[in-house]
Formats: sequence, C-alpha cells, structure tokens
Amino acid sequence: MPDVLIYGDTIRSPEARHEVPVAIPDPILYIERDGQRHVLVGSFEVPRVEAANAGLTPHAPEEYGLDELLAQGMPRPEVWLEVEVRAVKQLGVSEAVVPPGFPLLLADRLRSAGVDVRPERELFAQRRRVKNEAELAGIRNAQRATEAGARAGAELLRRAEADGGVLVVDGEPLTCERIKLAVVAALTAHDCTADVIIVSHGAQTAIGHEMGAGPSAPAEPIVGDILPRLPASG
Repeated sequence: MPDVLIYGDTIRSPEARHEVPVAIPDPILYIERDGQRHVLVGSFEVPRVEAANAGLTPHAPEEYGLDELLAQGMPRPEVWLEVEVRAVKQLGVSEAVVPPGFPLLLADRLRSAGVDVRPERELFAQRRRVKNEAELAGIRNAQRATEAGARAGAELLRRAEADGGVLVVDGEPLTCERIKLAVVAALTAHDCTADVIIVSHGAQTAIGHEMGAGPSAPAEPIVGDILPRLPASG
C-alpha cells in the first residue's frame, strides 16, 4: 500500500472529506504513512478532529515551526508551504500517491525536497467507492431531502392555474424563482443545502445547465435539477 497525500478543505474536496469526517473550510493536509493516518490542520481544528474518533492523529502547524517562520518575516503562503513540506518529511514520507487535483505548487515543493509525488486517479476513485456507515447514512438522508424538494416543486405546479398566458398560484405568477424557493425550504427542513438548483421553463430547457428564470406558461416544459448537500456528512 503506497503512502498517500491529500490536500484540500473537507467541504469541497471529496477525497479529503472521505478521510476526515469533519467539515473544515480551510485546506488540510492528509498524510497516510505505512497505514497510519495523520492530518495537518489549524490548531483550533485539532479538538474537532480528535472528537470525530476516526483513527486520525491531528497535527497543528505549530509543531512544524509555524510561529518561528512567521517571526522571521516569511510571507504567510510560503510559511504554509514550508510547514506542509516539514510535516511530510518528519512523518517519514519519501514517496506518495496523490489525487489528480493535488496542487502543483505543493507537489513541486515536495519534489524539490526529495519527496516523489505521483497522481493516481483510479486509486482514489476506488477508495471513495468504499462507503462507511456515516457516508451511507448521509446518502440516504440527502436522497430523502431531494425527494422532499421535488415534492415541494411539484405541489406548486399541481396548484397552478392558467391566467393570461402564465401560470398563477395564490394570485401570483408561478416563476422559476418561486419554485426554487419552495425546493430550498424543503431541503433546509431536512438539514440539506444546495448551491445550485435548476428550474427552467420553455426554451430555457434546451440550454444545458441554464439556471432558469421568469414566469412559466401553460403547457410548456419545465426542467428541474436538484443538487443537494448534507453538511453533516458531506
């Protein structure tokens, strides 16, 4: 089993969230050495990682000279690169596989320090295909939220009546924006969020990923696409 490095925040990086089941908005560095799982995180994130009880050893950047490097006047981005390289080296990693989205700047800095880094797309795809119980529960919860959102939008459409060339509900035009608000409310009630919700109508539906806007007319197509996220599990 090769050593593994993953860099990214656990909200947007699926590879990082798969290993670190805590919502951390700042980038972390996951280091897997001989099967031992470490993670470099901000010092205030250490207790949260410990509380997750996920078999991870958290490390704060102060362990690797953060304060001293800052005191020397080194620019903060350079400080973090140096801290990350020190962590990798001190944990004994000399070669590692990384996801395809691993930052080039960090990869170059590691290679300059003698650490062989190579991307392995399929390896990380296979790792993520193996779901733990928390991930499976999250998938089920997100699916229930999605179905609730779809029902909320469908209910508005059922109640709609034609009036002067547009659909109307409770005396107000039924717009794409109004349907989206109903969907978002249903997702929120199920502890889900959605950065993107598509509700388009008419000619808009022929445009790929058109978000949709405006009032719907009778007998025209409407496309809905709900992309939920359950923050508790990612």
